Parts: sequence; structure tokens; C-alpha cells
Amino acid sequence: MTLLRPEAMSKIAVLGLKKYRQQIVSILQEMSVIQIEQISKEISSYLSTEKESEAHRHIADQLIRIRGLLSTLPPTSLGEKIRFSSIDEMDNALLRLDIDKNVASLEREKENILTEIRNAQNNIKLVGEFSFFPEDLDILHLKSARSFFGRIASGKYSEFKKKLESNNQDIILYSKEGEKITEFVLVVLPRYPSNALASIINLYNVHMEAVPHLKGKPQEVIEKLKHDLGELEKKLENINSQLMAISQ
Repeated sequence: MTLLRPEAMSKIAVLGLKKYRQQIVSILQEMSVIQIEQISKEISSYLSTEKESEAHRHIADQLIRIRGLLSTLPPTSLGEKIRFSSIDEMDNALLRLDIDKNVASLEREKENILTEIRNAQNNIKLVGEFSFFPEDLDILHLKSARSFFGRIASGKYSEFKKKLESNNQDIILYSKEGEKITEFVLVVLPRYPSNALASIINLYNVHMEAVPHLKGKPQEVIEKLKHDLGELEKKLENINSQLMAISQ
């Protein structure tokens, strides 16, 4: 009868960063040459629970803060490196870096301006597409009617129009027919049944969207939007310049 004898084993200590603890344990287990056991309750009673020190938490907070600033500020070439003789010296330098509120304020303003720029660009494109509408766009925002910009395959437009007009003709329709797509401006009066309109839209695969709240004839609106867009781009350039100055 062959007796199984245990291999001689030695106790070892493995050093690693806390954030890689799970990966380290997994690797050691997969090697199949190391035995990892949980400590007993008796032994654990003599061990203190590991707690992160206040200094560690403070350094971690500062690291998150600096990473946030780096993600916001525009990149710039590195100047002369600064060497710190201690963590306290580095911490004092970070605390003197009082730019957080200014950067956050500029970033919020930048996001608002970028939103306005996107809206202006979208409206310029949209109004340009429906510039055949001959009247002031403001008249499309009646309390007693619903107005839409729409697109439909040109081959389906005639049937679509007839279907709309079959409901007591409670609509006003302006259109511009293209080779493939016909754009139209649709004003639906209150008596027009909503369920009938929804059915017709689905039947002919029509794309419709609400008319934006703009005043003036299409060409006038486009000119104003382009002027506003230019002013917004100047503001954005100014904010970017301020952020670059802070970054440097």
C-alpha cells in the first residue's frame, strides 16, 4: 500500500496593490502550487480590520480632483517638472491650486453654448429644407391647430394627400416635390381626428416633426440663426482661450 505524503511547504508573503488583490489571489490559485486558506476565527480575533488612513483618503480625493481638471482643461505642452521632497509639500502645492470653481463655471458655460450651437445648426438645416413655406413661421404655432414638417417618398405623396383630405379637408398643406423625397408643411385643424392622422402616417411611412418656435419667413430666420451662430462661436472661442490660459 502506497502512502501519500504531503509536500514540504513554506510560508510566503505576497506584496501587491490593494486594487489588484482579487487578480493576485486568482493567479495564485490557478498556479496550483500554492495553498490559500482562510484564517480561522480564533486567529482573526487577534487581527485588526484594515482601515484606510485619513492621509490615504485625502490623497485619493486629490487624485480624483486632478484627473477631473485634466479631463476638462485643454492639453498643453509640459513645462519644467517640479520635484517635491514630501507628500505634505505636494499636498500644499495642490491646495494652492485654486482653479476648481473657475474651471467648473467655464465648463458649464461651454456646455450651454455647445447646446445652443447644435440647436442653431439643426434649425438652419431644418428651415433651409422647408424654405418653400411662403409665410412667417410664427403663424404655424396656433393654439387651435397643430403644425408639422414632414417627409415622404415622392411616389406615395399623391395618395397620402388624398387620404388626408378625405377627413373633411380639415388640413392646410404646403409641399415641395423632389425626385425621391417630398417635403411638406402640414397644419392640422382641431376637428381632424388624431387617430386617423396617426393611422395615415403609419400607412405611408411618413416622417414628421414639430415645427420649431421661430419667427419670420424662412430666409429671414436662416439669416438670423447664422448671425446668432457666429456670436455663439465667438463666445465658445473666448471660453476655450480662458481654459487654455488656465491650463498653461
